[in-house]
Amino acid sequence: QEKLNNFLKEININQQKFEQDISGVNIEEKLEVSYYIAKRIGGSGTPLLIINNFVEQGFLNKSEIKKLFNYK
Repeated sequence: QEKLNNFLKEININQQKFEQDISGVNIEEKLEVSYYIAKRIGGSGTPLLIINNFVEQGFLNKSEIKKLFNYK
């Protein structure tokens, strides 16, 4: 939890809003939707990240992930 909170602070995400949004998520439903989307876009790697309409397969380090959140 502490690592997540620190990461959210680093990338300037409102932690309270994030926790509020994530608390209403049904995990099984989210996994099913994620699996369906990954199959539709041809995802075959783990991890598969979709951030700000950018799709990246495979491992990304912390600075690369931060760049995706700031992508516009």
